[in-house]
Amino acid sequence: RDVAVTGVQTCALPIYSYGRSIRIQDPGSVKQQKEKTMAFKLMQQRKANAGAQRRERAATGGQSASMKLLMRELPGLMNLHAITDNQLRLLFQEDGQEDSLYNLRLKVSPTDGLWEGGAFDFELHVPQDYPFERTRVDCATQIYHPNIDAEGHVCLNILREDFNPSIHLEEICQGLLFLFKNPNPDSPLNDTAAKEMIENPQAFERNVRTSVRGGSVHGRKFPGCLATS
Repeated sequence: RDVAVTGVQTCALPIYSYGRSIRIQDPGSVKQQKEKTMAFKLMQQRKANAGAQRRERAATGGQSASMKLLMRELPGLMNLHAITDNQLRLLFQEDGQEDSLYNLRLKVSPTDGLWEGGAFDFELHVPQDYPFERTRVDCATQIYHPNIDAEGHVCLNILREDFNPSIHLEEICQGLLFLFKNPNPDSPLNDTAAKEMIENPQAFERNVRTSVRGGSVHGRKFPGCLATS
């Protein structure tokens, strides 16, 4: 029989003694074998998941579960401009490709509040396993806002700590409009704007107006985003 002797840094070689085969194993090789086994299992799991997705698309006429859900949500999304008095309007790619539903553009045009009169573009990147994974939202318009930074990252609670799969795209769009009505300096991405909003609200309001018109705020030039009629 084989007897494993650990703690010896040497190669695995059979040694015969008194009619028994003693195999000395290198602990390093045992660890490598475990890592290879784990990698193989992970690869097999990925293949199984991919196969399940293919079977799901075949069973649903070629559409994934997320696409079927997006198609059900589509009528409400297309009606956003009507129920928000043109403050929200979802834009679709003109190529007509099905994948365009995973990459949407939203135009937010507040009719009141500090950003009144501006038009702000957002990009919605819907994941393939929507709604179980967060939709990524980026602001494509340069804006002076405590909850949106210079790179376009957006701090919205339902996209972060309050995310759950029951939140759909229409609620995300409404949440973005809410940010313009109720900016939150207590959860900032732009610390300068948040601090100014708390300590000097008059200056903050003045700077918001300046940024919307295309002026400079704290050394940063804004392109201007007044909505056109």
